[in-house]
Amino acid sequence: MVIRIGMKNYTVIETYNSDELGKVFGKPYACAGICDTVNNQIHIAVDQSDFNKASTLVHEIIEALNHNYQLKLRHRQIEVLELGVMHFLVDHGINLDEILDKI
Repeated sequence: MVIRIGMKNYTVIETYNSDELGKVFGKPYACAGICDTVNNQIHIAVDQSDFNKASTLVHEIIEALNHNYQLKLRHRQIEVLELGVMHFLVDHGINLDEILDKI
C-alpha cells in the first residue's frame, strides 16, 4: 500500500517479525516498525495485534513527518504523539481496519 505523508509517497510493508525487522535495519533490538526515509518505506512487524499495527503505523507516520519537515522531535515526543492520536481515534470510533487490510 502506498500512503502520502506530506509531499512524499511511502510504501507500507508488512513482512518481518519484530526480531527480524530490527536485525534487517541494523538495530540491536526488536522493532515494531521502521520508517525508512531513504527508500520512502514504512515497515510494520507482522507479529503484532491489529491494534498495535495501527499504533505502529501512526508512530511511523509521525516519524516520517518529523524527518520530512525537520521537526527535530525526540523519540519520546513521537511516542507521546502516537499515544494521543491513538486515543483520539479510539475515543471517536475511527476504525483503522480498512487501512490495515490494505497493507
